[in-house]
Amino acid sequence: MRHFLKKTVLCLLLLSLLAAALSLPALAALPAGFSLGVTAFGANEHTAVNLWWDEPAGTMRLFLPAGCDVSALTVRLTGASRVTVDGAALTDGKPTGALTPGVHTLNCDGTAYPLEVHLSANYPAMFLETASGSLDAIRADKNHKEKGSVTVVSAGAVSIDDAALKSVKGRGNSTWEAEKKPYNIKFDKSTDVLGMGKAKKWSLLANFFDESLLRNAFSLGLAAEFGLPFTPSFRMVDLYANGEYQGNYLVVESVEIGDTRVAIADLEDANEAANPEIDVEEAARNSAAAEGLASRKWAEIASPADVTGGYLLETEFDHRYGAEVSGFVTEHGQHMVLKSPEYASEAEVAYIADFYAEMEQALYAENGYNGKGRYYLDYFDAAQLVKMYILTEYTFHRDAGLSSCYFYKDAGEDLLHAGPAWDFDLSLGNTRYSGRLPFDVSDPESWWANALFYKTDAALTPTVFRLLYRHEDFRALTEKAWQTLSKTVTAAVAELPRMIEETVPSALMDAFRWHLRTGDTAAEKEESYRRAGERLRVFAEARANALDKGFGENAAAVFYHANGGSGLLSNGTMLTVGDEVTLREINHSVTPLTPPENLIFAGWNTRADGSGTTYWPGEKATLTQKTTHFYAQWQRDPNHVPPVPAKGGAYYTVGDADLDGAITPADARFALRTAVGLEKPSDAVKKLSDADGDKTVTPGDARIILRVSVRLEVPSDRTVLIPS
Repeated sequence: MRHFLKKTVLCLLLLSLLAAALSLPALAALPAGFSLGVTAFGANEHTAVNLWWDEPAGTMRLFLPAGCDVSALTVRLTGASRVTVDGAALTDGKPTGALTPGVHTLNCDGTAYPLEVHLSANYPAMFLETASGSLDAIRADKNHKEKGSVTVVSAGAVSIDDAALKSVKGRGNSTWEAEKKPYNIKFDKSTDVLGMGKAKKWSLLANFFDESLLRNAFSLGLAAEFGLPFTPSFRMVDLYANGEYQGNYLVVESVEIGDTRVAIADLEDANEAANPEIDVEEAARNSAAAEGLASRKWAEIASPADVTGGYLLETEFDHRYGAEVSGFVTEHGQHMVLKSPEYASEAEVAYIADFYAEMEQALYAENGYNGKGRYYLDYFDAAQLVKMYILTEYTFHRDAGLSSCYFYKDAGEDLLHAGPAWDFDLSLGNTRYSGRLPFDVSDPESWWANALFYKTDAALTPTVFRLLYRHEDFRALTEKAWQTLSKTVTAAVAELPRMIEETVPSALMDAFRWHLRTGDTAAEKEESYRRAGERLRVFAEARANALDKGFGENAAAVFYHANGGSGLLSNGTMLTVGDEVTLREINHSVTPLTPPENLIFAGWNTRADGSGTTYWPGEKATLTQKTTHFYAQWQRDPNHVPPVPAKGGAYYTVGDADLDGAITPADARFALRTAVGLEKPSDAVKKLSDADGDKTVTPGDARIILRVSVRLEVPSDRTVLIPS
C-alpha cells in the first residue's frame, strides 16, 4: 500500500510540474533594441547576416553562406551588455569562433535562448539591400519598386561589391502568392552576374512550389543541351536581403531582347528613337475588336520605318491578358502578349497579329495550308520548334502553350522561333497546384503538351503544340529528333543525383527558413529533401522511357473530331500500332462535346461522312496504322421529334409510346406496362412501343426505349401513322 502511495504522490508531483511548465509564457524573441549578426566575409559590411528568430520552433537561427570562415566571423552586436554563446563572450566588431554549425546556447544579459547555426555549401551568396532597409513594402505590393544594391560572393571571393540597383520588385503570378516570393532586380549599369554575361535585368526565382528546388535548373540545363538558342543562363544562390536569409533562389537571365539575351532587333530602342518627345511608357493606350474573338491593343506612339521585328511574344491565359500593355487575341481565342516591344504601336501590333493569324490559319487547316497557299511549317524555324515541343512534352510543363511559352521573330525574316525556354517549377510530375485541367500530371506515360487546351468564356482553345501534333509530318520530325535528343535526356537524368547532393546544405537552410518539408530536425528535413529529389529523378527517368514509346517508330496517334459539334477531347495515353483502344465517352470532365442543335451523339466513325466503321463509347478498336481518326456522328434528338402532320393523322417516331412528341423514360414505362398486359393501347400506338420491330411488345422494347431516352442509343427512323 505504502509503495502504491509513493507512486501516486510521484505521479501527482510530475503532473503538477508539467502543469506549471505549461503555464509558463512561451519563450520570447530577443529584447527590443537588441540585434546580433555577423559580417560573413572579412570586413565587407555588405555581407551582413543577422540572427533570425524562428518563432514556431522557439529557436534562434543563424544561416551562414558557403565559403565563410566560421572560425573568424566579425560580430555585429547592439542593445545588450553581455552576450555569450556556450559561455564564450561576443564583442561588437571583434571576430569570434563560437558560431560554429550546430546547436548552441545563446545567453543575453542572463536569459538563455536555444541557437542553431546552419552553414550552406556549394552555392554563391547574393546579398541584397533595399533603400528602405526592408522587403515589407515590396512583399505587400508586387509592383512596388525600390532602389538598392547587390553584393555577390562566390567561393569566398567577392565578385560584385555593392553594385547599385535601379529597382527591386516582385514578379510572377501564382508564385507571387506564396510566402517565399520571387523578385526581379535591375542594375543601374549592365552587370555580369556569376559569369552569365552583362545585363541589367535579372530574375530571382523562389522555386517555392518545387520541393526538389531543381526542376527549373534541370529543365533549363536540358534546353541548353538541346541547343535551343537564347536559353537563359542560371545560377543557384543563397539569397540574403538586408541581412536576413531569404532561402535558396535561382538567379536567371530575364527573358528579354538584348545582346546577351534574345539577340534580335530591338523595336523598343527603335520606338524610343521614333518618339523623341515623349516617354513611350506614359503614352495613351488603345484597343480594337475585330470579327469573332479577335482583338488588339497597343500604345498610341509613332512607329519606326521597319516594323518587321524584332518581336518577343508570350502565350497567356485570358484572365491575365488584360493587365498587359500590348497584345492580340486571335480569331480562335489564343491570347498573345507582346513582351517586347512592351509599348508597341498600332502598326506594330497589326503587323505581328496579321503574321500570326496567317500562321494560325495554316495550322488549323487539315492540309496545313492557309488561304495564301502557304504551309504551316513555312512560318517556323522547324528544327527549333520540334526541339521546344520535345522539351515541353518531356518535362510535362504545366503551362505548356498556355502561359510562359515564348516565340520571337527578327526583323526582315518571315519565321517564328520557339523560345526561349522558361518557367519549369511546375513540371516533371510536380502535382502541386496542378489546376483544373483534366490530366493526371503524376503519370509519366500520359500525353501532355499535345493534348492541352484552355477554356475561355468564349471558346475552347487548343494550344499551339496540340495543333502541331495533329499534322503527321510534324510528328515524323519529332520522332526523328527524339532519336538523338533522348540520349541528351538520359545524360541529364544521370546528373540528377549529383545535383541533389550538391543542393542538400542550401535546401536544409531553405527548409528551416520557410518551415518546409517534413520533420523538425536537420536529419528529418534532409531525408525529406532527398525523397523529393528522388521523386524528380524517378519521374524524369520514367518520362524518358515513356517517350521512347510515344516518339518511337511504331508510335500511333488517335484523334477525335467534333465533326460539326463543338468541344475538344484529349489525345489520351501513348500508343503504338497494334494497340487496342477503348472509344471515348463524349462527356469530358471539363469540356463536354456539344452536339449540333437538335442532334444527339450517334457513335464514332472512322470517316467523317459515316461511311467507315462505327464504334460506340466503350467498344474497342485495334490500331492498324500510325494515325487513326474518329469522327463524332450525329442524329436527331429524341427529345425533339414532334409528330409530322399527315393526311388522315400524324406520323410519330417509334419509341414515342405516349404520343407526346418526345422519347422519355415515361415511354419506356408505357411499353413495359403494354408488354405485361397492364396497358391496352390501339394497334397503331402498340407499334410505337415495338422498338425492335419484331411485331411484338416485350420488356426488351422497354429497355431499348429507356436507353434511347437517356441517349445511350439512337432512335429508330421508323415512323407510324396514328389516325386522327
